Amino acid sequence: GRLTSINLLNEINKFAQLTHSIGNFIVMPMWINQGRAMDNNIKDYWDLTMLNLQYFLKKFGDEDTWVKYVDSYCLLPFVDEQYNVCELWDNHFNHSAYPKSIEEFEQFYHNVNLLVEERGKCITKKLCDNLKLTNLSFYDSLQDNMSTRRNFHDIVK
Repeated sequence: GRLTSINLLNEINKFAQLTHSIGNFIVMPMWINQGRAMDNNIKDYWDLTMLNLQYFLKKFGDEDTWVKYVDSYCLLPFVDEQYNVCELWDNHFNHSAYPKSIEEFEQFYHNVNLLVEERGKCITKKLCDNLKLTNLSFYDSLQDNMSTRRNFHDIVK
């Protein structure tokens, strides 16, 4: 109905703003970043990209390689307690590369917005810590927010 359309529009507008935020940028190996928008299985959705990268790193390394990757790049918001990649909407991994209903679109935008924001806070805190800028006015709110490491299920409720 109309309420869903308004919610979806608000989430899309928020996502458009977040696409240029620090929480939405990542360094990726060139080989995985080149064609992911063209890949029929990924279609540039971050959860599918992470799932493929998780599979690759686990295949050629041990579990610790994947955990180090997630921790180094502040990707904890996108995984569960066991460091398994979480779907950006229900049944994404088993259904279709694209959302198929208004509810799936709404769930995707809502979830990805929360996760990108959370990752941005983590990166900002990490930068402040590394640059010894812990006296900035917003640092205390980051410190409070990051006092417990939050994974997907802590953020998306």
